[in-house]
Amino acid sequence: GSIVAGLVLNPASLVWMALLACAWVYMFMVRGSTPLVVNGHEVTPQQKLYGMGAFSVLFVFFFTGIGSTLLTSAFLGAGVCAAHGAMREPADLFLEDAEAPGGGGQPTISDILMGKQGGAGGVAPNTGDEFKS
Repeated sequence: GSIVAGLVLNPASLVWMALLACAWVYMFMVRGSTPLVVNGHEVTPQQKLYGMGAFSVLFVFFFTGIGSTLLTSAFLGAGVCAAHGAMREPADLFLEDAEAPGGGGQPTISDILMGKQGGAGGVAPNTGDEFKS
């Protein structure tokens, strides 16, 4: 979300990214199965992929200002996510046994870890007595 917002707020970067996307579409969709020949050598689809990837990295980070926009947006989004995680109170994330859908039945992992006997819904724990003769 933050990368999209960064591109929308910077229209020049958005235009450059659209042109780069058009280059990818042309290279792989429009040309289709037509072989690309460079200096008498037929370029394989894998070589086209590597070449377009290298061209894209150079284009984004060195020829235009898109790289700084993308990195700034990504780090801003990561910072907002980290701040949210640091301030979130996780105590309200787990349902109590009475609030559990279906009224419980089997003990939950938190019941087992906290040593609660009987599990959810008042079900007695399996003590293994039914197997004794």
